[in-house]
Formats: sequence, C-alpha cells, structure tokens
Amino acid sequence: MYDESDSRGGALCEILWADSQEFGSKQSLSAEDQELARTFLFQPRRRQFETGRTLVRRFFSQKLGLSPENLRIAVDATGKPFLLAEGLGLPYQFSIAHSGRIVVCAFSKDIRLGVDIERVRRSYDWLRTACAVLTADEINTLLAYSPSRRARAFYKLWTKNEALAKATRTGISQTVRSRRKSAVEVGKPDVSGWTSAPVKTRSSYVGTVVVESVTCRFETRQEHLTSNT
Repeated sequence: MYDESDSRGGALCEILWADSQEFGSKQSLSAEDQELARTFLFQPRRRQFETGRTLVRRFFSQKLGLSPENLRIAVDATGKPFLLAEGLGLPYQFSIAHSGRIVVCAFSKDIRLGVDIERVRRSYDWLRTACAVLTADEINTLLAYSPSRRARAFYKLWTKNEALAKATRTGISQTVRSRRKSAVEVGKPDVSGWTSAPVKTRSSYVGTVVVESVTCRFETRQEHLTSNT
C-alpha cells in the first residue's frame, strides 16, 4: 500500500516531535485513547500520552491513507505500544519518549530502534546516577569535559543507553552490564551494527535515537498539534 524505499540506499528513520503544551485537538485520538488518557491524574502526563498517540496515528494515517482515529494501537507485555496492522503489510517499528513538555516518536522500516529524550536539569546530581548506570570509561569521558559541559554530556550518554535499552527491550542496568562501552558513538556505527543520532528539539532538551543499521538517514520534523491543525 506504500513505497518507503530510500533511493539513496540504507535505512531511513523518521522522527516526529511536538510540544505537549500545544496539544489542543483530540480529533486524531480513538475512543480508547481518550478513555486511557482520563486514567492519568495529572494533566501534564495526560497531555504527554495524548500527544504521543496523536503523533503515531498521524504518521501511520499518512502511510496508509486511513483516518487516524480508526487505527488500532495495542500494548505488549513490556508496555511497548504497537500498531495492530494485520493484513496492511506494514513492517514499521516505532518508539516513543517524553520528558517535560516534549514528546518524540521515531519510526523505521524493518529494523529495531529506540528513542529517548530528557530535559536538562543543571542542578541534577548526574554523577551519582552516572556511577550507577554508566561504565567506568563513560564516566572518565564525562569527567574530561569542562565542568560547565558535563551535565549535557551526561544526558547524551544517558539517552543513548536508554534508547538502546528500548530497542533491545532490556533494562538499562542489563544494557550496561552487557557492554564495555557506550551503545554507539553518535552518528557512527559500532561493531554491533547499531547507529545513533541526536534528536534536536528545544535547546533545553537532549535526545538520542538508536537504530539497528550500519547506515541510516535520519529525518526530523516538528508537528504542531493545536486545535487548528
């Protein structure tokens, strides 16, 4: 029903992001989505959920030519959402992440992927977390940065590792134990065949997407989800 081949060769990863505070239209949401959204007690978390589901529905609606609210989304045993696409011939995988106001969705064809995003908090005790979830080499890499740059460098490593954990469906601690270096060097493949790239949204956020491919083209665009769109 669609042709998503990349004429330039290699894999293609499409990334959509949106500001959940701009969310103003539930038109793309299914009745089930809206029912699930009501289970979130706090409005910021509810908007994150609604924004993520809207991004996923809009993406697949464009690929399939179907109304977004009629697409069926389910959740597996690990809590990962997926599209019920039996008979549609849709080999896409997708990953969702949110932090603060920003929601990110990444999509790829036939390859595993994961995405993560974090709001940079300068006062956060990143070193304590780093000692728990990063390797010794990664910590030494962070400490080599000037003090003013260490926090942002930590978030880059943290989001890479979280994205890999999502892609492989393992916990972050298991991901750390199973490797001796970070998931991938940003923008370059490593020996395991994974490639990552930064996800650029607001300047106060750091995000990373990881795909299981040695060559990949990344396309990122912002979606505006106001009531007029």
